[in-house]
Amino acid sequence: MRIKPLENHVKNRYDSIFKITTQSFVNALIPLTDLPEDDYIIISSQIFKPGHDAKSMDILLKGKKGYVNIEFHKKELSKHSLDRDFEYAVECYLFYGETIDQRIIVIDNEKKSVEKLKIMPDLDYKAKYYFIPEIDGATILNNIKNKIKNNQKPDEYEQYIFSILPLTDHGYDNEKELIIELCNLTRKLNITEKKQRSDCIMPNDLY
Repeated sequence: MRIKPLENHVKNRYDSIFKITTQSFVNALIPLTDLPEDDYIIISSQIFKPGHDAKSMDILLKGKKGYVNIEFHKKELSKHSLDRDFEYAVECYLFYGETIDQRIIVIDNEKKSVEKLKIMPDLDYKAKYYFIPEIDGATILNNIKNKIKNNQKPDEYEQYIFSILPLTDHGYDNEKELIIELCNLTRKLNITEKKQRSDCIMPNDLY
């Protein structure tokens, strides 16, 4: 199945939704981006430089093993976007005095991405990136349905993927049918009203 490329207005909205959703399901980033098992907390993503404006990364985590920067890109990685990500890694090192583990989540993979930058003749910056459309959303959705039938609660990763399921490889030819099903399942998941608006109404507004 070929995933239909997302229109720009949809990509722009989901870039913000990813940042908000990640705040609620931080541990879901471990399986999503192959992070080492750890107890991560979200810390300020702003990096200050005297005489300069503050730079803000998408998500900055702190674990026992150090810092992790998560960046969301709504389309394929370009040299321009990798330049910015590399700059975040350098600035974070200069600010905190520690190296960071940087992971990049790409919301749409319509075109081939740039994999690395040539920094010096013997030094490359290579991105660790993960494509949302490659996630098996159909399997996650079936797992959630089975857990609902058995009065079980989906784990944090399943809830995270549920909230962004329209962007995954969900297996639905009719995306409006998918949105309707997600809204019906949201009521059965016993999610608070605030989260229902994130999972149900916002995706519906996108289509």
